[in-house]
Amino acid sequence: MLPNKINQSELLNAIRVPLIYLIILIHTHYNKGAIPEMSQVSDYSFYFLTEWLGGKVLYAAVACFFVLSAYYAYNRVPDEGWSQEYYLKLLSKRIPTLLLPFLIWGLLFIGVVLAKNELFHLLGLSYDVFYGKVNYPSLNVPLWNCANGSLWYVRDLMCQLLISPLYYYLFRYLKHWGLLLLIGYYLTGWVIPFTGFTPMAITFFGIGAYLGLYRHDIPELCWRMRYPSLLILLVLPTMVVLQLVEEPWAGMMIRFCQIFGGTVCIVNLFNWLYSRYATLYNWAVYLAPATFFIYVSNEIYILPWVKGLVARLPLMDTLGMRLLGYFATPAIVMAVCYVWYRLMQRYTPRLLAFATGRTQS
Repeated sequence: MLPNKINQSELLNAIRVPLIYLIILIHTHYNKGAIPEMSQVSDYSFYFLTEWLGGKVLYAAVACFFVLSAYYAYNRVPDEGWSQEYYLKLLSKRIPTLLLPFLIWGLLFIGVVLAKNELFHLLGLSYDVFYGKVNYPSLNVPLWNCANGSLWYVRDLMCQLLISPLYYYLFRYLKHWGLLLLIGYYLTGWVIPFTGFTPMAITFFGIGAYLGLYRHDIPELCWRMRYPSLLILLVLPTMVVLQLVEEPWAGMMIRFCQIFGGTVCIVNLFNWLYSRYATLYNWAVYLAPATFFIYVSNEIYILPWVKGLVARLPLMDTLGMRLLGYFATPAIVMAVCYVWYRLMQRYTPRLLAFATGRTQS
């Protein structure tokens, strides 16, 4: 039986806060050196956990956002079906709320990185890793290619909305066969050579469109899959991290896990937590309006600086402190971004409304 007494819209709103935490945790992942030997228990344990989470499982958090965005777009399709009027209404409501923040935060990131690096260069210091992402004669390249890494989701979501009629007709005529077609495409790992149409965006926006079009209850559906999805989540990424399988099967297993393991387990986990801990749920509801701001602002040197500060803490060569630093970093980043959000909310509310794509009420 479904454990929670929270209705679907309330749950899906509250789940946005932990999703942001998980996405920042992905960006905190930094296993780029040689894989430690298993005999190095401390180093290998840290490698295994962070690779299992940040390198494999947690990308399902980004997928959840595509599912939710599409679900609400297609859940409101009129009973008489898709129409040009509905399509134009959808674009007029959603594209401006995405395009304006995309431009603002993209240009802000480029400006801050250029200003910081030019200043440091004058002081005799070297350019940082972000400089190469924005140092182009034209703004088009760093802007559309998302030098601010968080913005790729916004870019891809706009592209999916532009082709949203295709999803409707795919599922209107093929129904669940259309869904299986999308899942099969995702499992192959084939990438369409057009920026803005990543396999994750296409597939999970499509899954959300199907669920919304046929009015499925997402928490109930996920709860019915709780045992097989948990098994998939625990087994498949573990096999890949332990290198028990090779490509292309390893990539296929991770993509399969993202669909049937990661996204399902994330919804189930926070459904279960929120139903038992009202304080946790209330905090999530309270913080939910700031999630988009936190998502787009954290990479403007906030996350890199926090990672740098945490790495300099005493005893960071011990497993306990490394794990503490790893899991605390996203929380610190969210706290810093939230303070920034509250300051703007108090002193520059109109600017905040533009920066987050919301009109001033």
